[in-house]
Amino acid sequence: MLTYTRQVFETLQLMEQELGDYSSGIKGQVRLHATTSALAQFLPTSIETFTALYPGIKFDIEERVGAAIVRAVSDGRADLGVFASRTPASDLETIPYRSDELALAVAADHALADREIVRFSEVTRYEFIASHAESALYALTTQEAAKLNLSLKVRIRVSSFDCMCQLVAGRLGVAVLPRHVINIYAQSIPIVGLRLDEPWAKRDLQIGMRDFATLPATAKAFVEHLRVPDM
Repeated sequence: MLTYTRQVFETLQLMEQELGDYSSGIKGQVRLHATTSALAQFLPTSIETFTALYPGIKFDIEERVGAAIVRAVSDGRADLGVFASRTPASDLETIPYRSDELALAVAADHALADREIVRFSEVTRYEFIASHAESALYALTTQEAAKLNLSLKVRIRVSSFDCMCQLVAGRLGVAVLPRHVINIYAQSIPIVGLRLDEPWAKRDLQIGMRDFATLPATAKAFVEHLRVPDM
């Protein structure tokens, strides 16, 4: 975890002085790579509130899987990465960002739709709408199925949460997705989310960087902004 020292505190003071210029209109950029889960749930609000404070700072955002994000930050192709805490990132400095909960998305008229909570072992007999093979979500669900000596019956694999929810609503399968995402889509299409009674359904996201002290002032400011819960 990133630990603040006197040197870092002094760096933050310098950062505030530099950002005084940015808030006056000087342009800057933050290169950010993040997982689909982070981009679908939390980062839009964080970026919106940050750019309201610093309208001259722009973002270059790429959606990537966890391992690719870590490589991009390590190689210097991204200033910051946001990815699951389970992703190996021993050569990066990391700080906590947000937590999310995975749930089971089913069609509103599915046989399980009246349930509030299910065990993962109960749902592996149904066909799945799965995320793409390199995603952390797909790796997690297949690994957990394997621990039960089971395998997922993947009917369709897609890379978009939007497509996954639409396909679930079309009764083509069930899907494991962040509960926040399911709740958003449930407002407009006939799907419901069921709580997964599994310890792995609770996930932590983290912010990764090579070295906080050497980040550009814009990226440092965004890290500090991400540390504050969205209101």
